[in-house]
Amino acid sequence: MRFAPDPPLPPPLAGGADGRWLRKALYAACAVAVLSTPWPWLRMELSRVLCDPGFRTRTGSLCLLSCALLAMLTMLETSRSSRETVRPAAAFVAAVTALMVAVDAWNGPGLAHGAAHWTQWFWFAFAGIAAAAIVSLLRLPRRAPAHGPD
Repeated sequence: MRFAPDPPLPPPLAGGADGRWLRKALYAACAVAVLSTPWPWLRMELSRVLCDPGFRTRTGSLCLLSCALLAMLTMLETSRSSRETVRPAAAFVAAVTALMVAVDAWNGPGLAHGAAHWTQWFWFAFAGIAAAAIVSLLRLPRRAPAHGPD
């Protein structure tokens, strides 16, 4: 009994194939998030004291390391097979990081809700990681639906 070889995969659609501008957008989004972590993310209103830098918080360190990992994963995309392997992993890392930062934004700045506020650096990091997650999801390979024999 002979089996026919598998038909070739359909070519990827426009979004996930080779969007160089998406790669640059991902680098820029990661840079915004990483560069916002050295500054304080929390301001205490009563004493006008700035708290620890963002990278010393749980979410800030996660944001810093995840964006560095995203940039490294993006640099590893050298061939089609590496793109197919790396892009889903990068999208997962970006989505989880964006979820963590969104949960922190939703919960507020800890126990001092009325006396503390997020600084603009937190919101820059939030925007950067949200953009990185969106770009990572846009970079996922999209394939045309496979049609079986009719």
